[in-house]
Amino acid sequence: MQKILLFIASLFYFNFLFSKNEIKSWQGIHETPLSRLEQQFAEPPVEFANHVIWGWEGKMDKKTICNDLDSIKKKGFRAVIFEAGYKLPFKYLSEEWFKAIRTGVVEAKKRDMKVWIIDEGKYPSGFAGGKFSQERPDLRMQALVIGDTIQIKRGEVMTNHKIAPEIISAVAVSTSGAPNRTVEINNGKISFNAGLDDWKILLVKSDFRTAVTRAVNNPNGGKDATNSLCDYLNPVAVQQFIDWTHKQYKKYLGKELGTTVLGFREMNPIMHIYLGLLPLSKHSKIQKGTIRLPI
Repeated sequence: MQKILLFIASLFYFNFLFSKNEIKSWQGIHETPLSRLEQQFAEPPVEFANHVIWGWEGKMDKKTICNDLDSIKKKGFRAVIFEAGYKLPFKYLSEEWFKAIRTGVVEAKKRDMKVWIIDEGKYPSGFAGGKFSQERPDLRMQALVIGDTIQIKRGEVMTNHKIAPEIISAVAVSTSGAPNRTVEINNGKISFNAGLDDWKILLVKSDFRTAVTRAVNNPNGGKDATNSLCDYLNPVAVQQFIDWTHKQYKKYLGKELGTTVLGFREMNPIMHIYLGLLPLSKHSKIQKGTIRLPI
């Protein structure tokens, strides 16, 4: 009995130690009791304060950064969202970019302000300022396209027809309106019995295609396909985007990430990205439009 009591006491002790040293996510601010929210409604904490998108354009040295922050705070804003702009003196996602961002974060902290960071050089998020087109074209966005078409007339039977190795699926479409039929691919070959209809067999492959993007490094400032988005469905491509962006912010911002910097915001997002504990992969948990990332 004495051993059992000692064991239970040990569990309570270690649980106390772990809970005391636990690093809590900034998302804990949403666990504020309703009574406290009512008291703070007129003057909410900075984590809940209104914010302004702070577009970085032209010369962004320390003097400009400080002047901008002072002006923003005088207007009543206590939080800012960093957004990359045009005609910067340094390249987006370069070492100079991240050092300038750190200066902005440090100066915001001195003024008791909080920061969000837009994780792309314009929009939509996912092209890393053009790095996928320039450095990893193999991880660019892909789409399903028609690679070839085979015409099959009524009464014809096609057996073990060899198709191109890049074909990944096939579907037969009737010219008379009969239901489409999936055509199975076996060892790079297809077979099909037309029966009483004429058919078009559509052979589908993947190809590099991207939605248009607007990039800070595009000389004309317009939207085009010069800077391809990444392949969002490829975990390797998504991880590469994180390595080029979020992990670099972690490297340069250190402990300010998750304290002064509350998180990342996507441009034209399919979901918001917040600082958390889980990697963005097939094991990620997506709940209520939120992905938790490693920090």
